[in-house]
Order: sequence, then C-alpha cells, then structure tokens
Amino acid sequence: MKIFMALCVLLISQLSRADIPNNSIYQIDDTWQNSLGEQIQLEQLEGKKQIVALMYSHCLHACPVIVANMKKIEQAAKAKNKDIGFVLVTLSPATDTVDVLHKFANKMEMDESKWSLIRADNTSIRRLAMALELSYKPLANNMYAHSRSLVVLDEQGRIDFLSPGLPDGVKKFMDKL
Repeated sequence: MKIFMALCVLLISQLSRADIPNNSIYQIDDTWQNSLGEQIQLEQLEGKKQIVALMYSHCLHACPVIVANMKKIEQAAKAKNKDIGFVLVTLSPATDTVDVLHKFANKMEMDESKWSLIRADNTSIRRLAMALELSYKPLANNMYAHSRSLVVLDEQGRIDFLSPGLPDGVKKFMDKL
C-alpha cells in the first residue's frame, strides 16, 4: 500500500510539472528561500506575470535604479488594476540572509505578498540567471557586475520580453504588458 501511495504522489507531481511549458523557468526544480523564510519552488510564481531582476542588497549603483524602476512599474500596474508579481534574485546569498532581505523589503516599502526576494545556492542562482538570459560576475569585496535588465515572464514562466530598465518610460513598458 505504501508503494502504491508513493507512486500516486510521484505521478501527480509529474502531471503538474507536465502542465508547465518546456521553455518555462518554472521547469527549474531548485529550492529557493524568500524574505519571509519560506522554502519555495519557482513554479509557485505561476499564474500571473512576473518581473524579475538580479540584485544584491548592499549594491550602491545599479540595484537602486533597478528597484526604483520596478517600484514605478508597481505603481503603474496598481493604477491599471494589473496583478503583477515582482521577483528580486539576490546574487549574494551569503550576505543577503532571510533577515537582511526582509529588512531590505521593509526599507524599500515592498509588499511581500507581491514582491518575492529570493535566495538560493550559487549554482541555482547561476542556472536561473542563464535561463533568464541575464549575466553576472563576482567582483572583489562581495560586489557584482550584473545585467540591469528587467525580465518579464508570462503567466506560465516563459520569457515575454527583456527590457534594459525603462529607457522609454513606464507608460511604454506598461503598454508591452
């Protein structure tokens, strides 16, 4: 009976993954931790568009601009009643602990029911960055050179488009959504 139940659970889990398109980042089966300390899988983001970017909380250059752009998009989406999720993937999991990410979210006035600040091991971060067509490189003193692009995912986790920030303004970005 135990073997039968285990096979049923395995079959059901495989069926749910079969619903996810092959070109979806939700096929990546790594475990992540969010700023609330919860263990999550990327497929839990399924169901609404997501805007994803790379960052690290102690960044003083590109990351504040990335976050500011995402906050502008959040305000525009709210005004248009669009339900969009926002995902920030830390490049520095050793220093961006759950507590640090949670404090960062509070400092930046991010609603953690709409914003997912996530961390994982370096291999998982690299795998996700590659799937998102984003690059990064560790530098000295726990700093990173990284893509500044915002990646828009459709409801099933497929790349809809990449935007190098908001070069044409929030309105044109929102028109693409």
